[in-house]
Amino acid sequence: MEVQILSRARYNKLVSSGFTLIELLLVLAIFLVVGIVVMPLYGNFSVSTQLNEEASQLAQNIRLARTQSLAGFNNVTHGVCFETNVGAPDRYIIYSGASCATRLQTFDQIISLPSVLKLTATFPANGNVSDLNFNRTGIPAAVGTITLTHTTSGQRQITVNELGLAEEN
Repeated sequence: MEVQILSRARYNKLVSSGFTLIELLLVLAIFLVVGIVVMPLYGNFSVSTQLNEEASQLAQNIRLARTQSLAGFNNVTHGVCFETNVGAPDRYIIYSGASCATRLQTFDQIISLPSVLKLTATFPANGNVSDLNFNRTGIPAAVGTITLTHTTSGQRQITVNELGLAEEN
């Protein structure tokens, strides 16, 4: 039977073949710092994405109302009215009729905005309701701008020109 005697250097090499606690804590600290730096960037990205998505949807719904007027859908004109509400989410309504006040409410499509978004419009207003109506040739009764503002940061504008085209800015 042969007994091997290990030298002190060889024994230390065999025993210390892992990570020390300090090395593990250092890696954990690096991940923590990277996470702290990345989180605000992700938050801004999510705000921007929500704002862009809602602005695109609003512009598309304005185009829908114009197209319905051009097509003579239900044999009436169509439009969009914008409601700004205090203490409740703002919303807009795609409607059938000569104006928001005289619309055929059975055909309303009501879209409520997330509570973090506020809506302002430069179209003729009656109280807290602004009205954008298209005639049968797709021409709007008034031109103007709709602004969506996020409560945290950022805003998007949609402009309706004299031809009735909705353009995102």
